[in-house]
Formats: sequence, C-alpha cells, structure tokens
Amino acid sequence: MPDADPEPAPTGGFTPEHGFTNDTRSTKAGVEKIFSGPSGARRWSREVEALQRFAGTGYPPQLVDRSRSELRVVTRLIRGVNGAEILRAPQSTEAEGLMRSAGRVLEDLGRDGVVHGDFGPQNLLVTDEGVRVIDWEWCGALTDPDLDAFWFDFIVRYHYPHAASLLPTFWRACGHDPDPRRGRDVLLSAFGIRVAECSPGSPAIDSWRTRRDWVMQRFAELGPMT
Repeated sequence: MPDADPEPAPTGGFTPEHGFTNDTRSTKAGVEKIFSGPSGARRWSREVEALQRFAGTGYPPQLVDRSRSELRVVTRLIRGVNGAEILRAPQSTEAEGLMRSAGRVLEDLGRDGVVHGDFGPQNLLVTDEGVRVIDWEWCGALTDPDLDAFWFDFIVRYHYPHAASLLPTFWRACGHDPDPRRGRDVLLSAFGIRVAECSPGSPAIDSWRTRRDWVMQRFAELGPMT
C-alpha cells in the first residue's frame, strides 16, 4: 500500500464503537473471555473452533476450558507485549520489527489456509518465543485469503496513522499483492459482515458505515499500484 493517507485517519486508537464487546479478565485458570455483545453465540463458536483447529500452528493461545451455555472461553495466559503498544512509538526499531513479524506470521498462516478475520496489531502479542495471535472470534466469518493483509493495513492506517509509513515493511514480508481495488472490495465485504452481526439499531452500525465511507474515499483517490 502507499506510504501515506490522503486524509488524516479519524481516530487514534480503539474504542468500543465497533459494537462487539466482550468481558475479558485474567483468572488463576488463565484468560477468561465471555462473549457479551451481539452475535455472541456465533462468535463464541468461531473462536472455539479456531482455537481447536489451528492449535497446531503454534499461534493461537491454548484452549483451557469452554462453556457454550455461558459463552465463556478460557485460554492459557500468554505473557508478551501487545502490538498496539509497540506502535505507540512508531519510530522505534521494535515497531518496524513488529511490521516484519506480522507479515511473516500472516504468510505462515496463509500456508495453512488460515483467515483470522481480525488480524491487526491489537491482536498480536510479542513474546520471547515469537509472535502469538489472539481473539479468533471472526475466523471463518469471511474466508477470502487476502482479508487479513488488507485488514491489518486498514487497522494501522485508521487507528494508528502515525505508523502507516512502516506498512511497506509489512507488505514485503506477507507476500500478498497490495492492489488497492482488491483491498476496497475485500474490506467492504468484511464491513458488511460486521454490520449484519450488529444489534438492530446499534450505534455501531453508523460507526462501521463511517469506516466504509473512509475506505471508499481512500481507495477512490488511489491510482494503480506500481
């Protein structure tokens, strides 16, 4: 993707406006996550299936316990630094390293046919043993193999615009083609799924439409990739 946005991104960090809130806490057993927002049962099922199916990749946290009736998942605690925290200092060598590592993780997951569905720095943990990936509740909601690459790019540009200049490092590492028109189509499909799973009348719907309009404007102003 290009190094700079045509307009400043409208937000500078994550807020609950996406509409899909969960109750997450650390316990003696591990990290407990209760799916309390809209489409909770659907998101719970996707996360449990992904944690089980892709455990062999070494990237998801280990599933310790689950309860369908409580929409609860417990995973083993992973000690590490969240990627979003690293991007708060985008000029650091750690930030560029995160971009490179994220691209390599994505390339690795792609070889196993994995589409995370919410692949962004906020869902990456940098540990002494490497990068781990958390929050798998959107895995399988959309199976387009290019989704995770464009979603990562979108998350950085929209929520962490000060780090957008580092994205070429990510694209070189992930092996995907950063075609802007392809990115627009993939992101709009993903936004449509988010809107469909929001509660009727939720303010989050307008928030996702704002993201959609931002993407439409951004990609309309971009020419062919070189």
